[in-house]
Amino acid sequence: MIRNANRRAAVDETLSLLERARAEALASGRAAYLIFADETAPPERRFRAACIAVEGEDLSIPIRATTPWQVLPAGVSFRTEAASALGAAAEDPAPLFATPGDGGTARALPYLKFHPTGALAHPASAAEARLVLFRGMTEADGTQILAQRAEEAVEVITLSRFTGCARYQP
Repeated sequence: MIRNANRRAAVDETLSLLERARAEALASGRAAYLIFADETAPPERRFRAACIAVEGEDLSIPIRATTPWQVLPAGVSFRTEAASALGAAAEDPAPLFATPGDGGTARALPYLKFHPTGALAHPASAAEARLVLFRGMTEADGTQILAQRAEEAVEVITLSRFTGCARYQP
């Protein structure tokens, strides 16, 4: 159960971003990505922000974000544990992303990839993928610190690999 307004807002914002990325893939007929800021991002975005990007026709150039960073409410971050979709290894070769506010520098970042049919293309290791949000923060070295007891601090959103649809599991 969601225990505070910031976590509720974070779940709602994340569900909206997931649906927007999936819809972008369906509308464009190209793969769409939901890109997540990692430990190299400024503290205000570190595992707290995501943006959407769509593959261009020339796959030799970095994939450019089509939306600005959407930042989660204060005190809520995306979890990078192995059981989370953000803990999955990148595809080989890893896509490079040019994101807002990064000076045009292309780099590999954690991401979810939606196929042009709307299905979840990455990670593709299971029938479902989990995106975990938690109450806490991420240090510059990538260490994630929970702000309260672990069982009370997480919210889980599950994505169907075959449809790309997301659902919240309270």
